[in-house]
Amino acid sequence: MTRLREPRRFADPDRFWPQRPDNAHLAFSGGIHYCLGAALARMEAQVALAALAHRLRDPRLVDSAPPYRPNTHLRGPERLLVAFDRLDPVSRFRGTDRPI
Repeated sequence: MTRLREPRRFADPDRFWPQRPDNAHLAFSGGIHYCLGAALARMEAQVALAALAHRLRDPRLVDSAPPYRPNTHLRGPERLLVAFDRLDPVSRFRGTDRPI
């Protein structure tokens, strides 16, 4: 059981709630507590975000300069708001004769 689904800590542990209050988590952590699935999770996120990006029509940043985290270990924007005109439907094929 993961720490964020601990029923002794959270009233509704199976509910997906990214803004959950008192959400001090270890994420992928480090050292002895490093998550063994971190590399797989990062690869899955990369594939999912690339697939989503291919479906967006006319994507553009809402903020001209998104704010970056003041963190040397996890570099990146605090948030990345993207506007788009439409989202194309999921395609079973990616321009080839084989399913993706």
